[in-house]
Amino acid sequence: EIRLSLVGSEMCIRDRVSTQSTGGRGWVLLGYCAPGTITIQRCEHSGADELASHLEDNQMQYALMRLQDGEIKKDIFIRWVGPTMNNIEKAKKNEHLHSIQQLLHPYSVELLVLNKKRFNEQNVLNKISFSGSKKID
Repeated sequence: EIRLSLVGSEMCIRDRVSTQSTGGRGWVLLGYCAPGTITIQRCEHSGADELASHLEDNQMQYALMRLQDGEIKKDIFIRWVGPTMNNIEKAKKNEHLHSIQQLLHPYSVELLVLNKKRFNEQNVLNKISFSGSKKID
């Protein structure tokens, strides 16, 4: 079972709702504060380049990001798997994926990010042209 810790995060959640309702761009980043406990780590009104700077090599993190490409707005679920995570931790945290997807739903595109250096605005825009699951490796 996954627990969500929202202590001190109420403003970030309101900010995220406001961003999505006004059509702006931005993201909310979630990560583990204890085994089996997810918390909001950061919330910004910026794009993929800024989000990439907050991805930790030793963590699995999740984000909901809104980007706009011309007239089209996309909400993107992002799963980051840090390259230095050990395989046992990856397996344990993969069990939480469905619960976190439900928490951050609705979104139109799911993106698995394995390479922080290639995670940038242009690569994301290239990947999100169709709905479904994508990978940046």
